[in-house]
Amino acid sequence: MAGQTLWSDGIRPRDDESEYSWEERCGPPGPKPVARVLVCQGVDCGGLGGRAALLDIEELCAELDPTIRVVGSVCSLQCANAPVVNVLSAGERRHYIRVDGTRRCGAVVDELRASLDGGPPLAAGATTTSGLMMRRAEGARWQALIQIGRQRGRDAAANKRLIDAALQAELQVCRGDAEMQQRARRRADRLLRAAQAMGAR
Repeated sequence: MAGQTLWSDGIRPRDDESEYSWEERCGPPGPKPVARVLVCQGVDCGGLGGRAALLDIEELCAELDPTIRVVGSVCSLQCANAPVVNVLSAGERRHYIRVDGTRRCGAVVDELRASLDGGPPLAAGATTTSGLMMRRAEGARWQALIQIGRQRGRDAAANKRLIDAALQAELQVCRGDAEMQQRARRRADRLLRAAQAMGAR
């Protein structure tokens, strides 16, 4: 991912500052966020997992620092690289392409955590337990988020079933680790609330 940050790959995201205010692009004013994460919700990004990425990054950032503002953004004109995420932190803009799974979302948040802490990003895969079972549990969660994003959170019963199935897969993997089980339950609760909020819009 390091090669995909801050113009180093030759991809420059659209600069909307002349067209939109910060509030229009990043939500209502409130406490000054330590960082802003803009997840493209254009047609291509939304259809290829941008809505799922929004939910997953929002959940990961809530665990990291609740003052990080994660919002959907207008099309960033990088449709061939969908889903696209831009992170604005400490006067720096980082641009990520093909954020199309839980590991990619985790890597975006790891780099954000590192920039806020002033330390290096975690090694690839360090945010999750390695192994086939954990990858399957992550896959189940990602597929649930994609389904919720496609129906825009409108079916509350289906949302609960999908998130509960993903939670059960994750709990099965981390049977002996009470801290990971609590984290999985917190994530499921936040994702369910986010899906409900998405359905209410």
